[in-house]
Amino acid sequence: MSVFRETLIAAPPEQVWAALVSFDDYAKWHPMARIEGEPGVDAPLRYSIRTDYRNPKFMTVDAQIVTFEPQRVLAFRYGLGMLLSIHEQFSVETHGKAATRLVHRYDISGMAAWLAMSRAKRNLTTLTEAVGSALKPYLEQAARRKR
Repeated sequence: MSVFRETLIAAPPEQVWAALVSFDDYAKWHPMARIEGEPGVDAPLRYSIRTDYRNPKFMTVDAQIVTFEPQRVLAFRYGLGMLLSIHEQFSVETHGKAATRLVHRYDISGMAAWLAMSRAKRNLTTLTEAVGSALKPYLEQAARRKR
């Protein structure tokens, strides 16, 4: 099952990429995830996630960066073994002169995803909307300050 969302951000791609790989700053803009580790190909991470921003508790799992193409693609893989596998990807593309098209995508598989498909799809749709809605103003305000 896949869910994705496109967000147009009035900030240059370099700024969007910098936010995506600055894991220590996720708490400033990402309402649902916290990441510990260093960005890079095959880098191991501690990935903490929650599915509801009103819930203060995060679930932490081991994760790995599976795609790291600087200024273009950042993808993680994490989950609960064969029960649930999550592939999360951010793609960054230039849009016009000073804007960025960000595509945030989840691909999930495993027995838990299959058993709770409609709920999982709802949760992931909410998650991609929340991330896009939070990252956009965070970066656009910073871009305006730089002008």
